[in-house]
Amino acid sequence: MKMLKIVWPLLFLVLSAGCALFTTVTTQKLQAEIPKGVLAVLDKGGNKEHTEQNFLIVKNEDNSPLYKNEASEKIRREYDITVIEDDLTELDPIKSLLSRGWQLCLAGIYFLPMLWIWKAAIGHIVRGYTEYKSQKISKTAARLCAGVFLYLASVGIWYLLICYIDIPQQYLPIAGIWDVGYILNEIQNFHEKVQKFGNQIPVLKDVWRAGKTALIGYGSSILLFLPGWVGMFCRKN
Repeated sequence: MKMLKIVWPLLFLVLSAGCALFTTVTTQKLQAEIPKGVLAVLDKGGNKEHTEQNFLIVKNEDNSPLYKNEASEKIRREYDITVIEDDLTELDPIKSLLSRGWQLCLAGIYFLPMLWIWKAAIGHIVRGYTEYKSQKISKTAARLCAGVFLYLASVGIWYLLICYIDIPQQYLPIAGIWDVGYILNEIQNFHEKVQKFGNQIPVLKDVWRAGKTALIGYGSSILLFLPGWVGMFCRKN
């Protein structure tokens, strides 16, 4: 029984790491197939209800990043076509976000131990505050300082992780990292675009396939990590 308590958390942790590794390798291969540049969706028909779509991928000759305003001007200059920004999709930030998927997964997994650190920090602060009459002032101060330090250190590590990932702000702004509704809305809007134009614009399908692989794979990795972390946590307590 004691051996089982040790083995099953480790099994989940190994499965979590394996799932994350497999997802990283698969996603890297899929994102490598996505071209760089800006995807422009062009109308071919006049009937709004039955408009066929064509697409054009514009990129810089030196492979440097290209932005929507630059792409719009380049299309107007080279093809004499006016394209609004809503019809443009920057592919470079998508490729960058997909290549950083494993870092986002790491940040998600770190969030779970961070909750334990917060629990320890609150414990130090509460004991320092409630037991101050029965202990030396130095011990009270040490407990309060330890609690504050643990809390600030855990938040600081989280902040450094997010900064290290360098998330493309147009897809996942750091200011809205906790805004799950915004993230889900962005995913839903892109999925609707794929459903509408995917058969005519294969690039959109490729992007959606890579993104869906990353979401499912890394989401499963975090879910597998959860029981392993809970098992290790409970065993220590």
